[in-house]
Amino acid sequence: MRPSSITDGDHALRALVQSRPLFGFDFDGTLAPIVSRPDEAHVSSAVARPLQRLAARAPVAVVTGRAVDEVRPRLGLRADVS
Repeated sequence: MRPSSITDGDHALRALVQSRPLFGFDFDGTLAPIVSRPDEAHVSSAVARPLQRLAARAPVAVVTGRAVDEVRPRLGLRADVS
């Protein structure tokens, strides 16, 4: 068995995305760390950048009990992503 490489992972990801799956992520505790004050929760740029790249290639859903208008600005995504 040969070790996998980044190239193998890139090919596998491209094949998966071409099948148009829906990628769903929970906001509190997954995309954003749990914080003592919920109004301080936000997605770090280290998470927002790859999430933005994924959203450009496939449908992405954020699962949360928060209102859409409350969570959208906490995602750190560009304004053209809804």
